[in-house]
Amino acid sequence: MSLPGGPVDDFLHQRIPPAVWHYTSLEGLQGILSSNAVWATDARFTNDTTEFIHAKDVAMDFLDKFRPVDKEEEWVGQQVRESVVESFASGVMSSAVTEIYLASFSAIADLKSQWDMYADQSRGVSLAFNLASVRPPREFAIAATVGPCLYTQDEKVRIVEAALRHFLNTSATLLRYSSSRQRVAGDLRTYQVIQRIGGLIPSREDFLELMREKQTEVLALAKKFTDFDLLRIAAHCKHEGFREEKEWRLALSRLVNKPLGVIQLKYRGPKNVPYVASNLFQDSGRLPITRVMLGPLCNAEKVISEILKATGYDIPIEKSSIPLRR
Repeated sequence: MSLPGGPVDDFLHQRIPPAVWHYTSLEGLQGILSSNAVWATDARFTNDTTEFIHAKDVAMDFLDKFRPVDKEEEWVGQQVRESVVESFASGVMSSAVTEIYLASFSAIADLKSQWDMYADQSRGVSLAFNLASVRPPREFAIAATVGPCLYTQDEKVRIVEAALRHFLNTSATLLRYSSSRQRVAGDLRTYQVIQRIGGLIPSREDFLELMREKQTEVLALAKKFTDFDLLRIAAHCKHEGFREEKEWRLALSRLVNKPLGVIQLKYRGPKNVPYVASNLFQDSGRLPITRVMLGPLCNAEKVISEILKATGYDIPIEKSSIPLRR
């Protein structure tokens, strides 16, 4: 459904770093390796309270600054605004219709804040993943994405505007057509000729109704394109306060009213946080892990080596370079 070569597609298909890092505890390491799966957590339960809905704020901010030059542009801007509000309130962007599950990685191999927050206060490990084979091919046009997070306002406005552009341009084109008496009159004459050839009596009212139906259909399709792009990039818009993490993420979308298929929805912890265990689309039965790094306070190299051997992973182990006092 995506528009090939568009800015959203280009952003979501940029080159993935050779290694992105997933910080976790020793218990998490054991679970990942033994199950050959990583947990993708429901976006509503991440540590960023603006997760996913942040894209709506960016879109509305862009539309607030949109300055129409005439009444026609004002109408177009209003159509787009209503579309965005509807999508997030009750449409495909709402939690009642779509759930987003996120598996997070960092482009930084050895970051103290990541060790502290996600790796048992620096006693855990970080796993290097090669995600080159994880990204779905562009031609599949599905809402499973692998890409970096956007943090600065300029970055987010640029990509959100690109997602809105198809609906903006389509609305403007339809409005220009409706406002052109010459074009409408020409199409009416063509319609009347075709009707007479078919032995029918041409009706101006029928023609106008047909045009309204076609415009509604075209506008609905444009909204689907824009919603699809918004859905894909919303999972990659993050608050600037998390910029240090340089996060890359796998985002999996699921329509609430459709079954998950072979993937099971699970819950963890006292708060019953929803998640899905993903094998990252691997056929080999083994995750694309290339290295293990011990946290600054991790002294369990022997245990980790045994876990790797027991689960069939023959990969190097290295030590964090952060000189953290125990």
